[in-house]
Amino acid sequence: MTPSLTRTLSQIRRAEPVRRYLFPALSTLMLVLLEPVLHAVAASPNAVPALGLCALIHWAGDRETRIPYWCAFILGLLADSLNGTPAGLYAAVFILAQAATRFLSYKLDIQHFNTRWLLAAAVILAAALVMSLGVAALSSVPRLPPSLWTYSLVTIAVYPLIAWILSLAADPRH
Repeated sequence: MTPSLTRTLSQIRRAEPVRRYLFPALSTLMLVLLEPVLHAVAASPNAVPALGLCALIHWAGDRETRIPYWCAFILGLLADSLNGTPAGLYAAVFILAQAATRFLSYKLDIQHFNTRWLLAAAVILAAALVMSLGVAALSSVPRLPPSLWTYSLVTIAVYPLIAWILSLAADPRH
């Protein structure tokens, strides 16, 4: 092997952990931080999708990248503090969504994007149910807030765009 080829392969090996672990976590963090900003400028807070949840589901369904569960928990706690939800609610939703997406992606061997979108929709709806029940149980509101269902439908509609942007950012060759 030539020295330049060896050097290039060494650089690729060093960049691999960044591509597999750090980039997914940082991109999800950016979207978690962007969500409350969009809530502040949006005419209706229900029109803002759960960007962090979309990113988390996207990365959990990808076989090459990983966000560790502890990182998903920390991102969920950050989302709780930024969105004003009861402490631990987003954290629990993020961990459950990541676990469900990973399990179903591997068990069903999902390769086609339409199937991944259907899986994401199911996970987003389940996350909305958990969020609704959590908000109803942990707050003084004894009923399920209808806004979380609108929030989930908007999130399902935006998921393909978020997944496409994250895929392009992770690997610009595609």
